[in-house]
Formats: sequence, structure tokens, C-alpha cells
Amino acid sequence: ANKEINAESTFEIKWREDEIEKQEEIPTVFKPVAFPAGSTMMCLKNYELFTHNDVKFRSTRHIEFALPEGDRYETGDHVSVSPLNDPLMVQRFLKCFKFELEKASEGGVSHKTQSQNDNLLPPSVIRQVQKVFHIEVTENGETVPSEIPHLTDLTLWEVLQANVDLSLNQESYAIDLLGMMMKRLEKLPSTSQQSESFKAFYTNNRKNAAETYPTIVQLLEEYGSVFCEPFSGSAMPLVSLADILVLMPRLSPRYYSISSSMKSSHSSFSLTVGVINFQAKNGEKIQGVCSKYLANLKPGDKAKVAIKSSAFRPPTGKAAPIVMVCTGTGIAPMMGFLRERSKGWYNGSNKNVGECHLFFGCRVRDEVLYREELFLLQSSNMIQLHLAFSRDEDFPKQYVSDKMKLKSKMLNQLLQGENTHVYICGDAQIANNCTETCIEILTSSGMSRIAAIQYVNQMLISDRLQYDVYGTADLYDVLKEKDHDIGMTNKARRIWTDRFLNSGSISNFN
Repeated sequence: ANKEINAESTFEIKWREDEIEKQEEIPTVFKPVAFPAGSTMMCLKNYELFTHNDVKFRSTRHIEFALPEGDRYETGDHVSVSPLNDPLMVQRFLKCFKFELEKASEGGVSHKTQSQNDNLLPPSVIRQVQKVFHIEVTENGETVPSEIPHLTDLTLWEVLQANVDLSLNQESYAIDLLGMMMKRLEKLPSTSQQSESFKAFYTNNRKNAAETYPTIVQLLEEYGSVFCEPFSGSAMPLVSLADILVLMPRLSPRYYSISSSMKSSHSSFSLTVGVINFQAKNGEKIQGVCSKYLANLKPGDKAKVAIKSSAFRPPTGKAAPIVMVCTGTGIAPMMGFLRERSKGWYNGSNKNVGECHLFFGCRVRDEVLYREELFLLQSSNMIQLHLAFSRDEDFPKQYVSDKMKLKSKMLNQLLQGENTHVYICGDAQIANNCTETCIEILTSSGMSRIAAIQYVNQMLISDRLQYDVYGTADLYDVLKEKDHDIGMTNKARRIWTDRFLNSGSISNFN
């Protein structure tokens, strides 16, 4: 929740009558959300990397943005992207409160006119939700503005697209929301089949609500007749739009590793974005908020994107051997490293360059991202490519850690080299497995496990072992912060590595 909410508090939306009331023409389309000037970057390219797949189920995009004049980034940096919720999902959410919104728009435009733009809402509601509003709270007989910044002095459409998270992924929020709904329901003298169904869901599933209802939209579509419309003879719904808004968490920026280098790309940068797809229990296909938003950008579109500094850095000297380990879109920062190194390699500065190994895990060979570029780098002897396929029928089932074990003799020599740098990018489990594999490889040469863990720890301290681990922030509650600067990224990395190294065993990492 955004703040401590008194259970006895009541909330109400207050609409501002502004310029939209003076318009003769009824807005039957939604205005695009505009980000503040100077906070956006323009999309230059956006294309699918999985050309062989049905992209409805598996999709990875290469997206390039123009770098604003005067802006710079370092190889290995991240960007934050402030996404917009899918307009169709927002309309579905608003449709759940159609009774309240139509009542608020009474005296305005007739509802009989149908929109010609395939909107789910009548023109009068489209007009209403594009008015500026604020929320008032009444406690102990006193009514005051709620003073929730991201719900104030904006239109409802802007708030729902840009400022609030529609998902139910945060367990504490989902429990608060369901608890509030349950308290309202308990006050009713009569019940229905739907209300009893909700009570059963609350009793048995409130701690994992997102498994059944990935977003609040599915939840309200299921039980809207109980909560969002007058129920059991009451004049007003049990739950108002304001009751929901004050509980909804803010929509957080998402973070992506830059997959380019300023040495090879001076005026733009690129991202490698895996589009998240999964299926809800009711069969509905759900896509990740930010990855879908980015995937739908067209050249010329602007998005709210900002460069964020990272501690993930290539070696300062070109003679240092490099071992890179990644899976899937974890290739992104590695491509930045390789593109930086290739700039010097092809212009003749390839003398006394340390060897470079890339261990890359994919499901099947057709999902080797940037395959032509990687094969070209391998044919020019700039890198040695080690591919592991976990689901390819024509290759033995291997994970990237398995491939590392097959090259244990070579890796053991590299790991014990005084200037070798190791980079691991992937989720926490990949980092877990590959770090454990490094320890096993070191022990295979006679080093004790304790000594191997201490050696790995020393590599970390000296920045010769670096992680770009996505998912650690979620595990350690860092995503609740308003913004993720380099300090937050380092905090997540430190927590993960401390837990791993102090346990001495991957079985103790959860």
C-alpha cells in the first residue's frame, strides 16, 4: 500500500471541471500519455530476433534508442524504462467501474452515441476519465485531500496508464486489497453465489492471489457484480474506484542492460528485451507490462528512458583474459563488451589481446541471439564461443554450467590466472549454478572447498568476478524503492553474493 490506511477511512474522487468541459466535440478517443519534456528518448529501431518462432509465445526484440545530445553511457550500464500499462487493460479496469463513472458523468454527454474506435467504454465515460481529479479522505468526521502525489492533479487515464501497477504480484498489497473487500462483504446481510465464491477464494488463496488473477483486472471482472455495482439492495457499490486507487502500488521503472558500446555506437544505444508471456489459470495470455510496452514501440515513438550507471565493467586493459557466462537475454551486456572489443580488433589494435570465451545457454540453436555477429567474431578469432542447448533434439541436453564443466581444465587455468575477469549475467539461479561450477572447477585441481570459496570471494573483492543478476532486487525488496541508482544495484548484488559465499553451498540459497 502507498501509506497506512485507516480501516474506517472513506475515500471519494473529486473531479475538476476544466477545459475539457468547454469542448464542443466529444472526445471519443483517449489522448496519448505525454511524459515531461526532456525525459524521453526516441526509438530508432525495433525488430524481432526470433524470426523462426511464433512470436505470440516467445519473442525477443532488439530495440535502439537515439542518445540525446550531450548524454553518455559506459559499456555495461543499464537503462531504466518507465512503462505504460496496456490501454486495453486500462479500459477493462475502468469498465468494472462503469456504474460509478457513468453516474459521475450524468448531466454531460448522452451515452447513446457509440464510439467508432472500438473502445470498451461509452463516450461519456471516455470524457470523464480524461478529467483531472484528486481523492479526498474522510476520517473521524473530517474530510481532507489524501495528498497521494501520483494520484493528484492528473487525469484518471494518465494515472491508470503511467502511475499505478495493475498486477497483483506484491503479496502484501494483494492481501490488503482482498482484506478490504472481505470486510465490506461481511457487512452485508445477504449473500449470493458470487459473494460466497469470493469468500472461499479469500480463505484459501489470498496469499497467492496472482496465480489465479495475475492482475486486478481479472479479479474485478470475476467479482465486479459483487463489489463494483450496487449489491443486495444497496444504492451504491461496496467498493469505490477511490478505495482501490489508494491501495494500488506505484508502477515501477524496469531495468535493462545496454547491449551496445559508445565506441561503436556514438549516437544511440540498444537493448535486448525478452517479451514476457505466460498463461493465467483461466487461459488468458498475459504479457509483461514493460516488455510488451517496449515491443510495441515504433521508430519515431518516444519513451521515458534514462541511463543508469552500473558497476558491471569490462577490464581496463585489453590483455586481460575474459570469461563471459550468460543465458537468453543475459547476452545483452556481453554484446556491449564484445562490440567495444571488436572496434579495436578490426582496426588493427588486436595485438596482445587476452583470450575471450563466451559460454551462452539457449533452449535451441535457433534461439542463439545475434548468432551471425557472434559467428563472425568467432571466425575472426576474437572470441571462442561455447554454446549449450537445453531443448534441442539434435544436441545433448546441456545447461550453461554443464558446458563450463566440459571445459573445466581450460577454465581452471583461466580462473587461477592473476588477471582473468569472469562475468555472469542471468537470473539468480544461473548465477548460483555458475558460481558453484567455478568452485567445483577450482576444487578439481586439488584446492579445498573452503579455499575455493575464499578464492572466489577474493575475485569478487578485486572486481575480477562480476554479476549482472536480474531478479536479486525482487528477492531482497529493493524494487520497492522509487528509483534504482547504482547503490541499489550494488546492494542487491552484495546481498546475493554474501548469502551465497557465506553458505558455502548452493542448497542454502533460496
